[in-house]
Amino acid sequence: MTLTDFDPPVRLFSATGRQLAVVRSSAQRFAEDRLAAALNHARMDGRTASADDVVAHPRRFRGLVVLADSPLAAAPLLARLRATLDGVLLPILVWLHDRSGALVDPEWTAYADVMIDDRSPQAEIVAGLVRLRRVGEVRATLASPADALPAVRRQLAMLQFLASRELGRLDPRRAASRPLGHSLAPLDLLGGDGPTADLDALARLGLLRTTFFDQINLCPTCADARLAFREVCAGCRSSDVRRGEVLHHYACGQVAPEERFWRDGALACPSCGQMLRHVGIDYERPAALFYCNACGLAGGEGITLARCLECGGECTADEVGARVLSSYQLTADGLAAARSGTMGPP
Repeated sequence: MTLTDFDPPVRLFSATGRQLAVVRSSAQRFAEDRLAAALNHARMDGRTASADDVVAHPRRFRGLVVLADSPLAAAPLLARLRATLDGVLLPILVWLHDRSGALVDPEWTAYADVMIDDRSPQAEIVAGLVRLRRVGEVRATLASPADALPAVRRQLAMLQFLASRELGRLDPRRAASRPLGHSLAPLDLLGGDGPTADLDALARLGLLRTTFFDQINLCPTCADARLAFREVCAGCRSSDVRRGEVLHHYACGQVAPEERFWRDGALACPSCGQMLRHVGIDYERPAALFYCNACGLAGGEGITLARCLECGGECTADEVGARVLSSYQLTADGLAAARSGTMGPP
């Protein structure tokens, strides 16, 4: 769904000069009474504007409320905003009629500052608006980036995002749909070589501080972290394997799972047919052993293989790569840079 699917006009609400844009889809008209009551409680009023104005000029507004039928209606709008240097800073509240997210990457919720739905109590709606106002007030104190270089402007936008949200630190979020299994949303749509490269560059400048978050395994072929590890047979590499009780028939040397020795309520060797009557004389019970149903290999250990869910490649466990994921914390110099809009001396 695109912006043109939202019914015009867009309403703007303001509190002491701080404006909130509200974009709604048709089925969300009934939510406007509750929203109006919450805005009144928060002492906000408004005017109208077009949705295109919000996307083209996000710095004109102190926040955005999106009333949407479903994630499929809201996600594209948020993605368009978060892909711009000004739009990534815009405080956004999303009010959903239906939270089901078929065909939508669940990570889209990270692009909103506040998420509510029709079942949310009125106090939560008011608190969400107050949250948007607080972010908008902090954001209004941050100077526009003075440097014209795209990379510098992008990195300053990241610093200003952390400053405006008053985040103690930015942690990677689990995201099953992403190549590394984690994301740094909503900073991941800003372009460049991805947010990690920019954040690490800011850390080298002393504007961010990094701490260890986690270490992940990577496919040695495509560097994707979505790997499925499984034990396979060391002989034929089939995954049709198990561990269980096995019997060892002394006379013929047969080793097989115990259930293969049972015949008419008694134990008999499945290889030579001899009855097994006395443990320790006719047969033994080794400890639970590895057994391959495909080739019959018993005993010993299997090997662990990793299959990449992205490229389909396979490798042994000791062949997988590794990568450290970091958390990022704004330093005093980083906060100063966010406020001044420059990475140089104020």
